[in-house]
Amino acid sequence: MSLKPLPTGLFTFRNIIEQGFLYVDKTRHLYPLIKHKLGVYFLARPRRFGKSLLISTLESIFQGERELFKGLWLEQADYGWETYPVLRLDFSTYSGANSLESYLRHTVDELALAHHVEVNPNLKYAESFQQLIVKLAKSKGAVVILIDEYDKPLLEVLDDSEAAKANFEPYLHQLADKLQQSYEQTVEAVRKRYIRVLFANLPYHLHIAEERYYQSVFYLLFTLVGISIHAEVATNIGRMDAIIENEETIFIFEFKFNDTAQAALQQIYDRKYYEPYLNQNKPIYLIGVQFEEKQKNVGNYLVEPLTLN
Repeated sequence: MSLKPLPTGLFTFRNIIEQGFLYVDKTRHLYPLIKHKLGVYFLARPRRFGKSLLISTLESIFQGERELFKGLWLEQADYGWETYPVLRLDFSTYSGANSLESYLRHTVDELALAHHVEVNPNLKYAESFQQLIVKLAKSKGAVVILIDEYDKPLLEVLDDSEAAKANFEPYLHQLADKLQQSYEQTVEAVRKRYIRVLFANLPYHLHIAEERYYQSVFYLLFTLVGISIHAEVATNIGRMDAIIENEETIFIFEFKFNDTAQAALQQIYDRKYYEPYLNQNKPIYLIGVQFEEKQKNVGNYLVEPLTLN
């Protein structure tokens, strides 16, 4: 029996099945996600792991395309194959050249058109999206929302702090208005205090008991406020978790999950993460951050200037 061709560059379930490409049947593992009528699921990592194909597969399932699943595990399962309206937001086509707000506005309008629903064009995109969901739910009973490449808008501006600031500054201004304080105070508060608040407000079921989860949120937060931060920076004997370098100062971060901030600092010294930056004649600060599984939040953190004997 000859092996089917590999679906190189294909991320659409329908195309893979109809064109006879190889598909590894993962529908048995999808079943727990779809058997309940309510649920919110966030799949963060790893990259290049088939999340877009997974989203496409879910789309075909919720659209009742049972014929595509012939011979797969799900076809024989006790799934009801009900048909639901699917709102799929795919950020893979987003370009940093366009504002995120205009892109979302266009996406919501296209979804409304595809589902033959009229939404108020004078509303903000978030309100229009809510209106679309409510109208579909009233007529269809339930709505499925799928979001693919959710991090694309951020990845577009990771190396461009000005672009990041332009994209996300309006949201920080909104936060400043709610807090009744200046924009500058809000940015400083986000940097110093709201990291803990951010983690505390993440729903329980979204927490992942791994260091990389906390590291990712930490990294995203700094980027959103316009700070250029680099993660997983390779050295000759390991990888430093994160580094922030500006014209005047260098900050080296080490994160520890269920370990101490002191242990994080000690690892920076033991592995000499600072060595590549010694010839830049800038002050170097070492920052050890503890993440606590029990509290699901940032624990202790230590900051100290680099001192070499």
